[in-house]
Amino acid sequence: MAFKLSVSALEKAIKHLCKYGDTDVFPHLPELAFFRDESAAVVAELKELDLDSYNPGGAFEALAPKSRFGFRITHQLSAVDTVLLLAAVIEIGSLIEARRPHANGLEAFSYRFDGTTDGSVFLPNRTFKDWLHAQQNRIQRSLKIKQVVLTDISDFYARINFHRLENLLDEAAPANGAARYIKKVIKVIRAKQSFGLPVGGTAARLLGGVGTFRH
Repeated sequence: MAFKLSVSALEKAIKHLCKYGDTDVFPHLPELAFFRDESAAVVAELKELDLDSYNPGGAFEALAPKSRFGFRITHQLSAVDTVLLLAAVIEIGSLIEARRPHANGLEAFSYRFDGTTDGSVFLPNRTFKDWLHAQQNRIQRSLKIKQVVLTDISDFYARINFHRLENLLDEAAPANGAARYIKKVIKVIRAKQSFGLPVGGTAARLLGGVGTFRH
């Protein structure tokens, strides 16, 4: 059995990473400049890689400030593994998004996948500021709302159960090579732990939304 990434997924992953960086925690990897300048050659090489036999490396793990007095565990993958993981998520991004709740009901607002935008993998107009405006508009349309409840999920990415994520990926993309590779990467990075996604990268943001599947 062999699985190879498509050219389109690799190109989109490289464009996104070169435009926005590989992480929002660490300094961006210097290899991204090379990927930008030699994109065609990099894609030509990576599209021939069999991800079923390829063994991804681990990740650099460190504590990073989260607030004035708080810290969180964060990760940075190698440049090649960052591209491969994001490209694998892009391969099944539309399948994941199709199973997430959409309009006419409660839905996760941020980090929605969009395979049609140029240079980004996220649906536009879904920033934190857009979310605040959406809440304001909803309240203004319904004067019956008297109270608003705000909460935060502590260490969200670090607490995601791997077995639940594995089952949901199998549900969205059964027998899919991209899903197999995603699960393999997470297992390598999280070692023997049964929970947690690599924190700080684009791929984890999209995978974190898998938990909002409708049933």
